[in-house]
Amino acid sequence: MGKLEEILKHPDELLPLFSMYMAAKRAQVLPQEPSLRFCYDMLNRVSRSFAVVIQQLPERLRDAVCVFYLVLRALDTVEDDMAISDDIKIPLLRCFHEKSHDKTWNMECGYGPYIDLMKQYPLVTTVFQGLDHEYQRVIEDICKRMGNGMADFITTEVKTVEEYNLYCHYVAGLVGVGLSQLFASSGLENKTFFKNEELSNNMGLFLQKTNIIRDYLEDINEEPAPRMFWPNEIWGQYVRRLVDLKSGRHAEDAVACLNHMILDALSHAEECLTYMSRLKNRDIFRFCAIPQVMAMGTLAVCFNNHKVFEGVVKMRRGETAKVFWNMDDFSDACGMFVYYSRIISATAQGQAGNDPHIGEILEVCDRIEGTAVQHLTTLGKAEARSLHLDSTLKIPLPARLFMVIMAAIYAAYAWQIEEVRSMMGLPNRGGRSNGIDTIHQLMAGVLLSYAVVVLVTGRRLAN
Repeated sequence: MGKLEEILKHPDELLPLFSMYMAAKRAQVLPQEPSLRFCYDMLNRVSRSFAVVIQQLPERLRDAVCVFYLVLRALDTVEDDMAISDDIKIPLLRCFHEKSHDKTWNMECGYGPYIDLMKQYPLVTTVFQGLDHEYQRVIEDICKRMGNGMADFITTEVKTVEEYNLYCHYVAGLVGVGLSQLFASSGLENKTFFKNEELSNNMGLFLQKTNIIRDYLEDINEEPAPRMFWPNEIWGQYVRRLVDLKSGRHAEDAVACLNHMILDALSHAEECLTYMSRLKNRDIFRFCAIPQVMAMGTLAVCFNNHKVFEGVVKMRRGETAKVFWNMDDFSDACGMFVYYSRIISATAQGQAGNDPHIGEILEVCDRIEGTAVQHLTTLGKAEARSLHLDSTLKIPLPARLFMVIMAAIYAAYAWQIEEVRSMMGLPNRGGRSNGIDTIHQLMAGVLLSYAVVVLVTGRRLAN
């Protein structure tokens, strides 16, 4: 009954889920040119979510972003491979940007699909060299800066928040800087995006810190040895060793430490809203805003949640699909940021116990909401500030119609099972029913009745 319960509680997610499914299918339609085909196939293999998000971009920019992503994933593969000795790895990281000009270079390293990426790297190089020279310059420059930064941290443990910010700048902030420069180079965004390094950096840090928080358990259990980037300046206030956070004996301290890390990540949210407010191209906006809202939603799910130290914590798939479906303009992003900040704020007020940082968390959530409203007012969209904040908002008509149609199809199947069975060539039971058929019919009746109520009222069941 789990999936039926999800449908009944969130009927407005049916159409977004279908739309996201079709977007994933479109992402699997590959170009004919062999090198470009390899790049997009590899993109689907190493990050299906990014392969879907990148479809938001205009075609003339999409190829450059695809190559940019793969070049940096290859660089990251070198950094992550613990089998490569430091005396080989560090010089390679510092000169990796040069490999995009050498169509013969490849190497064996990494795991899973990354092995193929590194072996077939000349195909990435071929596409890189076919890009506009301005795109090439941006990709090479960011790769060089990132490689040098990664090399600096190979033998350095992240101890302070300042070092944490610097590491996140190298591995993610520079991605934001590079994307901004690609947007400006395409002519689709203002040339001022070449100079927006601080705002661009915050976009990257927000995503990276969210991933580092969410992936604690996966990273701490990594073999042969974990590489952790939670700063000792934070976790050292709660436990003696970072690994102790996953011990049930330190559950209260672990949650307090988690909330402290989330507080640090939320410090970038306001700058992310400012960055997104300056985007003019709708496709680029969607490409940028969807991951940012996903990060905000992930922090809301992780906040005060000890399950982060027990397994995988993430947004529901239906909720993720709604982010893709609803993200149309800046007012949508603001509304969703405020929605998730209010979830964090409510949790902090009602469930966070004696956490010493509750006051700061409530303050940063208030600032996020204030910044969102201020931006909307400046843009002349003050009336949109309540968008997505009220759980009783009407479900869009297409979603309601889609739900009724699907419920009707299921009802037709449930009440004509014998006819369906006959069409499939299965033996007829002579009109005799069984318990399974009865359950199907009852479920179909409940679902169809509920779908009609939703269609008429436009409301869903309360959470």
